[in-house]
Amino acid sequence: MVNPTLDLMLERDIDVSADKAFRCWTEPALLVQWFTPRRG
Repeated sequence: MVNPTLDLMLERDIDVSADKAFRCWTEPALLVQWFTPRRG
């Protein structure tokens, strides 16, 4: 159930194939690359 006063929804449009997006969610190393800050 969505509660607009408590929930935070983040959306991001990424120009990639469905295969790459699926791999991002199923391969931990790719998830880290996509969703953590880059080291400078």
